[in-house]
Amino acid sequence: MTGFLLRGLRWPLLNTLSSRATASRYYSSGKESAREYLDKTTAPFQVFDRKAKRMQRDRAASRVIDSREVDYLKDEVARRVADRLLDIKRRYHTVVEIGSGCGHLAKAVDDDMMDKLIMCEMSPVSLNRDVNEQEYDVDVERRVMDEEFPEFPEESLDAVVSSLSMHWVNDLPGMMIQLRKAMVPDGVFIGAMFGGDSLFELRT
Repeated sequence: MTGFLLRGLRWPLLNTLSSRATASRYYSSGKESAREYLDKTTAPFQVFDRKAKRMQRDRAASRVIDSREVDYLKDEVARRVADRLLDIKRRYHTVVEIGSGCGHLAKAVDDDMMDKLIMCEMSPVSLNRDVNEQEYDVDVERRVMDEEFPEFPEESLDAVVSSLSMHWVNDLPGMMIQLRKAMVPDGVFIGAMFGGDSLFELRT
């Protein structure tokens, strides 16, 4: 994961350095401070409206029967993510799932893999859709949390997984940096997301 972060951050770092010089020149005009200008020029581009995305997830999960009929895709990807965890010869005390949805990964893991799974999802309706309907083989904790802004103490996590949620994140490198800080030095991150050519048949 470290290599990925270095590659992903190389250009933004250079862009930030050049932006600082531009900001200092701009400040001399007296229009705004260098910090104000720098904040605007280096902020991640907001492709997705996170509030709108949460409302979409809430609305979809509130239609319980309909939403369960289309769970099969996320269930299948979650099973594959769980298989990747099994490839690592380690038993985890606590695993955090970022963007957990209704609990697709929780259905695919058992107590041979971990003691506890923390499901983090920004939509409370989606997070709690099956709270009284599903029993799991591991202890499950639910937290309402936007996956774009994970909040965990430093070096507190053994493993973090994400199944089909990272493609909605605006600042993916920033999210990965926060997760890296939250994981122990030999922590594990496994993520699955749609690639550039996924479902291209549906594009107009």
